[in-house]
Amino acid sequence: MLFYRIENQKRRGPYADHRAAGILDRWMGGKLSSQRHPPLWSDSMLKDALKKDGISTRISSTNFRFGFSSMEQLRAWFFDDNVLLQLEDMGFVLGVYEADVWVGNCQAIILAEEHALENRREVHLLSSFCLTKK
Repeated sequence: MLFYRIENQKRRGPYADHRAAGILDRWMGGKLSSQRHPPLWSDSMLKDALKKDGISTRISSTNFRFGFSSMEQLRAWFFDDNVLLQLEDMGFVLGVYEADVWVGNCQAIILAEEHALENRREVHLLSSFCLTKK
């Protein structure tokens, strides 16, 4: 299954990058989790998928990578064009992977070892979402 993730050249997501996390924090009003951006353990579909495979929801970014199961799911999370433009200006791209994916209502995860494989296709954020700089 395809897995979509906004990440920099070091394959770190925006929440793990100090400058990008500041942008996200301001965008989300100082709350990095919310109804629209629930933590893993609040996403019932993802929690059930992990439980089915005997995986605890007390996981970390050491063993897993967070992203999305579709472009629609990604866009529902990153719905603000200005945030995407700022992330692209900081060098973030859309990494697309072929991997085993645990799918939730709002987000998805893969094993970190699959994320490390050379099965990544990189796409620029502007072209992915048909955005233009103003």
